[in-house]
Amino acid sequence: MRDLSEFDSYLSEEGRQFLEKWGIKLAGLYDGSIGPKNPNEKRFVNVFKNGEDPQGKSEIIWFNVIAINQLIEKCASLEASLENEHSIKNGLVKRIDSQEQEINKRVMPLEEELARLKKALLGCWAKIDDYEKKLGIEKQTSKSRSGDICPVCKGTGGMGNCSRCDGKGYL
Repeated sequence: MRDLSEFDSYLSEEGRQFLEKWGIKLAGLYDGSIGPKNPNEKRFVNVFKNGEDPQGKSEIIWFNVIAINQLIEKCASLEASLENEHSIKNGLVKRIDSQEQEINKRVMPLEEELARLKKALLGCWAKIDDYEKKLGIEKQTSKSRSGDICPVCKGTGGMGNCSRCDGKGYL
């Protein structure tokens, strides 16, 4: 049970005054640290031990205090769970961000290297074409037409693995 002063903001003025006067005794009766001495105290103890309906002023106010205490405990538990979930979410977001940065750090240089190599390969093919031209080696056709087969890969682009035709199958 919480300190009785924590319930002040949840109770009426009458409830606050009643708790100031009787709160310590009621708390003792409720938790068993004080034994009941008169019929009213016995009734109070029986109400909370046996789940009877509260009827007297002290029983109703104490019943409200118990309900408020349970709500405060439930709210605290939910807030702790929410904070825990928030921490987990933040941790996951940080992990994802870290992994994304790591991927970018590894992939970006590879993409740049691939682009550089493709550009160099196209330059090589251009030199080969130039040398073939100087040597007088003629190609099958001077202009590609739709449906022509690539002279290098002998394909129509279906496999997409010719570097000279860039995988299209046509020059």
